Amino acid sequence: MINFFTKYTQNYVVSLFIKCIVLLCTISFILISQPRKGLYGITTTISKGFISSHRVVTNNGSLNVGFAYLPSNSISLRCELGFRSQKDTSQATSSEFTFTTNAWYYLNNLENVTTFIGGALGFGSASDGVGIGTSLLSLSGFFGVEYWISSQFSCFGHIGLVYASYSVAQRPASDIFTSATSGLTWYF
Repeated sequence: MINFFTKYTQNYVVSLFIKCIVLLCTISFILISQPRKGLYGITTTISKGFISSHRVVTNNGSLNVGFAYLPSNSISLRCELGFRSQKDTSQATSSEFTFTTNAWYYLNNLENVTTFIGGALGFGSASDGVGIGTSLLSLSGFFGVEYWISSQFSCFGHIGLVYASYSVAQRPASDIFTSATSGLTWYF
């Protein structure tokens, strides 16, 4: 009987300890989180835009992985590498590779939600799989919202206007289009 009581008490104490740890983690997870100076992070994004240059069509956005740094409470600097590959109905594979630098300026903080405006400079190349390729230079401006899930995680989205300059078979062209981006950042 004493042995049963000892095991029950030990299990109860361990269970109570685990519940306290879970409660503390939950409280710290829910507390108000906002951008803080000096944070570094890894970011992943997926974007949707439309570029059409003669026969090179990249209507699906690339999956990007990058790095974020907050030099102040109101500025975020980001660099991203992206890649996209898909097959069309004729089984030709089109692909796209991009490198993008972003700067965000946080406008307003309301509890866990921050709004921002930003700009990006992008470089890339795209290919339609049948020998037609293009190099790309893009400039964009955007407006977005970032929700801080915790002090280490945030999810965001932004919509913007993009100017792209590219060349296909030695012929320069340019385009203006809209884009939408969503992503997740893990800060450490």
